[in-house]
Amino acid sequence: MADRLDAWQLLVHPEDRDDVSARLASMLSGDGSHLDTELRLVHKDGSIRWIASKGAITEMVNGIAVRLAGTYTDVTERRENVRLLREANDAVVRMNRIGAIAEMSASISHELNQPLTAISATAMTGLQWAEADPAARRFLALFKDVLNDSHRANHVIQRTRGMFTNQPTQSTDVALNDVVRNTVDVVGPRVRELRMRILIDLAPDLPSVRGDAVQLQQVLLNLINNAIDAMRTTSGSPRLLTIRTRRSKRHVSVSVRDQGHGFGADGPAHVFDRFYTTKSDGIGMGLAICRSIVQTHGGRLWAVANVDQGATFRLKKKKYS
Repeated sequence: MADRLDAWQLLVHPEDRDDVSARLASMLSGDGSHLDTELRLVHKDGSIRWIASKGAITEMVNGIAVRLAGTYTDVTERRENVRLLREANDAVVRMNRIGAIAEMSASISHELNQPLTAISATAMTGLQWAEADPAARRFLALFKDVLNDSHRANHVIQRTRGMFTNQPTQSTDVALNDVVRNTVDVVGPRVRELRMRILIDLAPDLPSVRGDAVQLQQVLLNLINNAIDAMRTTSGSPRLLTIRTRRSKRHVSVSVRDQGHGFGADGPAHVFDRFYTTKSDGIGMGLAICRSIVQTHGGRLWAVANVDQGATFRLKKKKYS
């Protein structure tokens, strides 16, 4: 019987073999009266089938099992149907969440429009006052920054809302080097506060790309903020964020490289999945939206694990000129 059992166990899928061996040993030792499990068997043609197996000891000699009897039922199709049903249910849940986010984005856009308009009006009044009063000229730059930031916030809200509607993107000639510089200006205070460093390595004479400058800046801003968050808890190594632009024969690219904690055991495979997040306060939509924006622009966004430490996100887009 031992030889037959050994031959049978060789057909069991390697990932299931230890579990099946443990169940058989438990039954043969008297700890269990029968075997009832689902396992994978490797067919002689190399295919894998799921089997529901039930077995029991049918003959004992001097307290030792000498004969077993069992049944096999191929449940591959049933398990596949269960998997497809689960995926369909998950897809429905995701679509419901996306619908809720679309409604939420419309609500947020409506609620923020009034205070943003008020901020812009206040900044305009401040600009007029600073321009009229020589003693207040030193406040000109401050009011201009407030006005520009309020306009930028309004554009981001409108573009994000537009992603969940049928609104077309506003394509213009975009200089990616300028997008990088402007985004670094936005995140600069946070980087300095966290005592991190940013290295900017921009390719000279980088060709422009065709796209929506606000949306592309939002993608880069999200990637940079994710990199900053990944390095916040690191210690014992320089917390350096490197942003590079490069050109090839047909494309231009932007890369954001951090020295953070990396992707963990799952690797980068799921980082762009909707609602997948490793942050305790995250909702898992940031990178999914980023990839959607880039794909809408006819580009590609992907991630790789650094050899030494951290992660790198790369955006590639066909050059326009």
